[in-house]
Amino acid sequence: MENISKNAKGRPPKHDKNYQAEIGTIFETSGRALNNRIWFMAAFPLKDDKKCAWLFETNSRGDYKRSTLIGEIGRLSDIDKNTMREFAYKISEMKPTVRLGIIKLRAARKAMQGKQQPTRGPAAFENEIIKTIDDYWARYPNTTAADIRQVLYKISERLG
Repeated sequence: MENISKNAKGRPPKHDKNYQAEIGTIFETSGRALNNRIWFMAAFPLKDDKKCAWLFETNSRGDYKRSTLIGEIGRLSDIDKNTMREFAYKISEMKPTVRLGIIKLRAARKAMQGKQQPTRGPAAFENEIIKTIDDYWARYPNTTAADIRQVLYKISERLG
Protein backbone atom coordinates (compact mmCIF):
# COMPACT_ATOMS: atom_id res chain seq x y z
CA MET A 1 0.00 0.00 0.00
CA GLU A 2 2.88 2.42 0.54
CA ASN A 3 3.61 2.54 -3.22
CA ILE A 4 0.28 4.18 -4.07
CA SER A 5 0.75 7.62 -5.56
CA LYS A 6 -0.64 10.50 -3.55
CA ASN A 7 -0.78 12.71 -6.67
CA ALA A 8 -4.20 13.76 -7.91
CA LYS A 9 -5.47 11.90 -10.94
CA GLY A 10 -6.38 13.58 -14.22
CA ARG A 11 -5.47 16.95 -15.63
CA PRO A 12 -4.31 19.67 -13.27
CA PRO A 13 -6.83 22.51 -12.92
CA LYS A 14 -6.25 25.29 -15.43
CA HIS A 15 -8.54 27.86 -13.86
CA ASP A 16 -8.87 29.18 -10.32
CA LYS A 17 -11.30 27.05 -8.27
CA ASN A 18 -13.30 30.07 -7.10
CA TYR A 19 -13.70 31.28 -10.67
CA GLN A 20 -14.75 27.78 -11.74
CA ALA A 21 -17.33 27.62 -8.95
CA GLU A 22 -18.76 31.00 -9.93
CA ILE A 23 -19.00 30.10 -13.63
CA GLY A 24 -20.35 26.66 -12.69
CA THR A 25 -23.35 28.22 -10.96
CA ILE A 26 -24.15 30.27 -14.07
CA PHE A 27 -23.99 27.36 -16.51
CA GLU A 28 -25.01 24.63 -14.04
CA THR A 29 -22.14 22.41 -15.05
CA SER A 30 -18.78 21.23 -13.73
CA GLY A 31 -15.60 19.42 -14.73
CA ARG A 32 -14.49 19.35 -18.31
CA ALA A 33 -17.74 20.89 -19.60
CA LEU A 34 -17.15 23.84 -17.30
CA ASN A 35 -13.59 24.32 -18.56
CA ASN A 36 -14.85 24.16 -22.14
CA ARG A 37 -17.34 26.93 -21.29
CA ILE A 38 -14.55 29.03 -19.81
CA TRP A 39 -12.43 28.61 -22.95
CA PHE A 40 -15.49 29.45 -25.06
CA MET A 41 -15.91 32.67 -23.05
CA ALA A 42 -12.23 33.54 -23.65
CA ALA A 43 -12.92 33.61 -27.41
CA PHE A 44 -16.32 35.30 -27.11
CA PRO A 45 -14.96 38.87 -27.59
CA LEU A 46 -14.33 37.85 -31.22
CA LYS A 47 -18.08 37.47 -31.76
CA ASP A 48 -18.53 41.02 -33.05
CA ASP A 49 -15.55 40.82 -35.41
CA LYS A 50 -16.89 40.49 -38.97
CA LYS A 51 -13.93 38.31 -39.97
CA CYS A 52 -15.12 35.74 -37.40
CA ALA A 53 -18.81 35.74 -38.39
CA TRP A 54 -18.63 32.17 -39.72
CA LEU A 55 -17.39 30.89 -36.36
CA PHE A 56 -20.30 32.42 -34.46
CA GLU A 57 -23.18 31.32 -36.71
CA THR A 58 -26.18 30.01 -34.78
CA ASN A 59 -28.77 27.37 -35.51
CA SER A 60 -32.55 27.88 -35.39
CA ARG A 61 -32.55 27.59 -31.56
CA GLY A 62 -29.85 30.24 -31.21
CA ASP A 63 -27.10 27.80 -30.22
CA TYR A 64 -23.65 28.32 -31.70
CA LYS A 65 -22.99 25.74 -34.42
CA ARG A 66 -19.25 25.64 -33.75
CA SER A 67 -19.02 26.08 -29.96
CA THR A 68 -16.39 23.34 -29.68
CA LEU A 69 -14.21 25.07 -32.26
CA ILE A 70 -14.75 28.44 -30.55
CA GLY A 71 -13.65 26.90 -27.25
CA GLU A 72 -10.53 25.50 -28.87
CA ILE A 73 -9.71 28.97 -30.22
CA GLY A 74 -10.24 30.33 -26.71
CA ARG A 75 -7.47 28.06 -25.46
CA LEU A 76 -5.05 30.14 -27.54
CA SER A 77 -5.81 33.13 -25.30
CA ASP A 78 -3.36 31.59 -22.82
CA ILE A 79 -0.59 32.18 -25.34
CA ASP A 80 -1.60 35.60 -26.59
CA LYS A 81 -4.85 37.43 -27.48
CA ASN A 82 -3.46 38.49 -30.86
CA THR A 83 -2.49 34.91 -31.65
CA MET A 84 -6.01 33.82 -30.74
CA ARG A 85 -7.47 36.46 -33.06
CA GLU A 86 -5.15 35.55 -35.97
CA PHE A 87 -6.04 31.86 -35.70
CA ALA A 88 -9.74 32.71 -35.50
CA TYR A 89 -9.33 34.67 -38.76
CA LYS A 90 -7.50 31.77 -40.43
CA ILE A 91 -10.06 29.20 -39.31
CA SER A 92 -12.96 31.43 -40.39
CA GLU A 93 -11.35 31.85 -43.79
CA MET A 94 -10.66 28.11 -44.20
CA LYS A 95 -14.11 27.01 -42.93
CA PRO A 96 -12.96 23.47 -42.06
CA THR A 97 -15.10 20.83 -40.41
CA VAL A 98 -15.08 21.20 -36.63
CA ARG A 99 -12.92 18.10 -36.26
CA LEU A 100 -10.32 19.23 -38.79
CA GLY A 101 -10.29 22.74 -37.30
CA ILE A 102 -9.65 21.33 -33.83
CA ILE A 103 -6.83 19.13 -35.13
CA LYS A 104 -5.19 22.14 -36.77
CA LEU A 105 -5.62 24.37 -33.69
CA ARG A 106 -4.29 21.74 -31.28
CA ALA A 107 -1.26 21.12 -33.47
CA ALA A 108 -0.57 24.85 -33.66
CA ARG A 109 -1.01 25.29 -29.90
CA LYS A 110 1.32 22.40 -29.13
CA ALA A 111 3.91 23.72 -31.56
CA MET A 112 3.78 27.16 -29.93
CA GLN A 113 4.17 25.55 -26.51
CA GLY A 114 7.18 23.58 -27.70
CA LYS A 115 5.33 20.26 -27.95
CA GLN A 116 5.48 18.72 -31.38
CA GLN A 117 2.81 16.65 -33.05
CA PRO A 118 3.93 13.11 -33.75
CA THR A 119 5.34 12.73 -37.26
CA ARG A 120 5.13 8.94 -37.27
CA GLY A 121 3.64 6.14 -35.27
CA PRO A 122 0.02 5.37 -34.35
CA ALA A 123 -0.92 8.92 -33.29
CA ALA A 124 0.36 10.47 -36.52
CA PHE A 125 -1.32 7.74 -38.56
CA GLU A 126 -4.61 8.37 -36.74
CA ASN A 127 -4.35 12.12 -37.46
CA GLU A 128 -3.79 11.39 -41.15
CA ILE A 129 -6.80 9.08 -41.31
CA ILE A 130 -9.01 11.66 -39.58
CA LYS A 131 -7.79 14.36 -41.96
CA THR A 132 -8.56 12.14 -44.95
CA ILE A 133 -12.04 11.36 -43.61
CA ASP A 134 -12.73 15.05 -42.96
CA ASP A 135 -11.59 15.98 -46.46
CA TYR A 136 -13.85 13.27 -47.90
CA TRP A 137 -16.76 14.50 -45.77
CA ALA A 138 -16.23 18.03 -47.03
CA ARG A 139 -16.54 16.80 -50.64
CA TYR A 140 -19.39 14.35 -49.96
CA PRO A 141 -21.44 15.78 -47.05
CA ASN A 142 -24.21 13.19 -47.42
CA THR A 143 -21.85 10.46 -46.24
CA THR A 144 -22.95 9.21 -42.82
CA ALA A 145 -20.83 8.27 -39.85
CA ALA A 146 -22.22 4.75 -40.20
CA ASP A 147 -20.86 4.59 -43.79
CA ILE A 148 -17.42 5.59 -42.59
CA ARG A 149 -17.47 3.11 -39.71
CA GLN A 150 -18.48 0.36 -42.15
CA VAL A 151 -15.56 1.18 -44.46
CA LEU A 152 -13.11 1.31 -41.56
CA TYR A 153 -14.43 -2.04 -40.33
CA LYS A 154 -13.93 -3.61 -43.77
CA ILE A 155 -10.39 -2.26 -43.87
CA SER A 156 -9.65 -3.65 -40.41
CA GLU A 157 -10.96 -7.05 -41.54
CA ARG A 158 -8.58 -7.02 -44.52
CA LEU A 159 -5.64 -6.21 -42.28
CA GLY A 160 -6.43 -9.19 -40.13
